[in-house]
Amino acid sequence: MNITNSKDRLQRNRRKLKYGQGTKLDELNAQVDLNNDSIAFASALKDFNNAKRNLNLMLGRNVTDSFVVDTTVTFQRIPNEQEILQSAQNSNVGALLNEKNLLLSELDIKINKAKYLPKINGSASYSWIESINPVTSFALNNEAYGVNLGLSLSWNLFDGGTTKTRVMSSKITKINREIELYKAREELKTEIYNAYEDYTNRQFTLHAEENNVQTNRLNFSRTQKQLSLGQITAIEFRQAQINLFNALNNFAKAKYDLKIAELGLLQLAGSLID
Repeated sequence: MNITNSKDRLQRNRRKLKYGQGTKLDELNAQVDLNNDSIAFASALKDFNNAKRNLNLMLGRNVTDSFVVDTTVTFQRIPNEQEILQSAQNSNVGALLNEKNLLLSELDIKINKAKYLPKINGSASYSWIESINPVTSFALNNEAYGVNLGLSLSWNLFDGGTTKTRVMSSKITKINREIELYKAREELKTEIYNAYEDYTNRQFTLHAEENNVQTNRLNFSRTQKQLSLGQITAIEFRQAQINLFNALNNFAKAKYDLKIAELGLLQLAGSLID
């Protein structure tokens, strides 16, 4: 767009110079601005092509493969802070891992405390014996069967303080894991609130930049008319042109910044893939 406007301005100044209504300086200034816009466009095109080749390399494709870049940006509905926080706590791997570690610590304490209690061992068996004797024997066969039950009780009254040490160590581990869980939850909460506020700020910025584009379009349109009537200088026209170009760039950047903030929230909530 800048190049088109600069070309139009250069042609207009050349016509004015031809019919004696302009100066050579106006033509040269227009030519310089057109050259600068062309250089900026060439540099941007180079960066764009480099980015495409880098993406091909990252995806394991032929770096010279051509593809069309879709610049359409669509936004999803983002839940409120509390819904995101609840979803994050239910699906965040770090928080879930700390909860499991705390549960293991509680089980470890119970296991170690169990060594204070007496140990009961039980046993049971069933036997059946049958023998067949010759016909000349008094008894043709013998058969015996029975059930044997056993029960033993043992209690370690003193183990040199080993069990007590293990229980205390398990309790300390549990306290440390409780602290880790609390810290992980608070860090997650802070990260959610910060990300949500950043997302809200990006939304406001996008709307503001959109309004800014509309204002600068109107200003540039009026400036073009004033330039054709000779009511403003080339410098004022160029400034309006630059302002519109910057507004369009800022609007495009604001769209992608908002999308990145949205994806960050979805990732924290554990629903990015969904």
